[in-house]
Amino acid sequence: MGAEAGRWPSCLSVAGSGGPVPGKRRGKDEGRIGWWPREYSRAFGAGRANPRGSGSALARFSQGGRMTIADYLNEASRLLAEAAAGDLEEPIAAAIDTLSGALGAGKPVLVCGNGGSAADAMHVAGELVGRYLLDRPAYKVVALGTDPAVTTAWSNDFDYASLFARQVEALGEAGGVLWGISTSGRSENVIRAMASARERDMTTIAFTGLGGGRMTGADVLVTVPAASTPRVQELHTCLYHYVCEQVERRLAGGGAD
Repeated sequence: MGAEAGRWPSCLSVAGSGGPVPGKRRGKDEGRIGWWPREYSRAFGAGRANPRGSGSALARFSQGGRMTIADYLNEASRLLAEAAAGDLEEPIAAAIDTLSGALGAGKPVLVCGNGGSAADAMHVAGELVGRYLLDRPAYKVVALGTDPAVTTAWSNDFDYASLFARQVEALGEAGGVLWGISTSGRSENVIRAMASARERDMTTIAFTGLGGGRMTGADVLVTVPAASTPRVQELHTCLYHYVCEQVERRLAGGGAD
């Protein structure tokens, strides 16, 4: 699922041209003061990746000024609208089908990520083990990396990069699902977990940011039209809430929309 080889999905292209959205590439300078994701530049009228000196609201913020809550929410709203107009229907439907099939057959769904994406993995597990909206039986969903003893023992004795892959080896099984979340698509431990899952005949789902990074080989690839970590996470929350709702409705007998 996702973009065809050599072609960008329209939600990540300029006016559906098939070419990538212009803007500074993510790299070693990402996260430093003065580096601004392309979507911020568009939102505040800067017209370039680093808007300092342009007089925009974001430029004033970078110089010690103030970005208002209205600025922030307006930009979030614009990105949600861009995501809604993009190519998400097919991969999201595929994710719902994949998760419903595995959980309905009693197979495990393993979810993993780092930092905020680790919190998202736990959020997904909480919704599906507990309940999203409907009273129903529990589903077999596990957020990886949440046991401090396992996490610290393996990371200390071996390495952190192979932690999730080791847990997939322990908990995964054929017919199950590995759902990896990475805003950049470059998280080494998530990428290794996906490889371990494929070795065990599990289906892989990837939730990433702009372009998909190194996770474009997932069976189901969900990318969102944002490059900055907070924006990607905000869009991911809307998407996985929708996925959880639809999976629950399908498995609980109410049918998905």
